[in-house]
Amino acid sequence: ASPPSGSSADSQLPITAPPPASGPLLTTNGAAHPSSSSSAGPNGASSAQTDPAHGLALTQIQLALTSLVIMGAWAAATDYAAIAKDGLWQGFDGVAVIAVVNSAVGGLTVAAVLRYADA
Repeated sequence: ASPPSGSSADSQLPITAPPPASGPLLTTNGAAHPSSSSSAGPNGASSAQTDPAHGLALTQIQLALTSLVIMGAWAAATDYAAIAKDGLWQGFDGVAVIAVVNSAVGGLTVAAVLRYADA
């Protein structure tokens, strides 16, 4: 039996996108494209995974040192005269110590929960 006039079997098929390419992307000389590595995301950007040889602790130390350099440069550029006159720790009293210790203990608590809650 043929389909009724005006509606063919071909017009009833859904339009689909071609399947995604599998395997590494190749350049014109046949070498693997840099964005096709296993650590790259779908848009070629590297993922947020840490190098297993170094670990997360080293990555966090690198980030902390980078922020210290940036913040130190900013403090020197904006408050050098006050720091030279009164010292770096001017105004750092007991309330500030409590705030810093509270933040540190909270961070360590979160780290412990994340590490041992999924054990």
